[in-house]
Amino acid sequence: MKQLNWWALSAFFLIACQPQVSPALPKSPPEYLVATNVRIEILVEEREMAAENIINCAQQMGGYMAGNNNDSESRGETILDLRLPSRSYPQALEECMSEYGEVASVYVWSQDITAQYAALHDELMQLETRVACEPYSRTWSIKRKIESLSRKMAYRLERAAYATVIVHITSRPYE
Repeated sequence: MKQLNWWALSAFFLIACQPQVSPALPKSPPEYLVATNVRIEILVEEREMAAENIINCAQQMGGYMAGNNNDSESRGETILDLRLPSRSYPQALEECMSEYGEVASVYVWSQDITAQYAALHDELMQLETRVACEPYSRTWSIKRKIESLSRKMAYRLERAAYATVIVHITSRPYE
């Protein structure tokens, strides 16, 4: 009879100690994650109108404005911080930027963040297994680490889903 209880208890812990992935995150790491950044400089006749049109165009393409630099107004430029869907940002750049001014320069750089995400995912799985097996009194600090890892993973997914596009809009020099 004692052996039966031991087997039942072992089976319970095998089932209970399985990691539980946070519902908003994928159960396994994505195959490939790339964070893309773009810096583009545009020369325009009317900065405010061009900035408004570029923001509207980005929103129509599924993007959004993450911020702008109001301090740059005194230097005769407007700086927009846009997020455009990674899969369609080249099309968005072509449609939104060249239509409203002369593109003076474009600089694109990317970073493979797959390994970073996979390392966070592995650590999360280990911590979630520990939480399932630890007594309740010891889980508080582990749960805080899990929340922190989940936020870091979500940030990396966001970075891969949306390209960061910094647009410098400068007034054309008068000729």
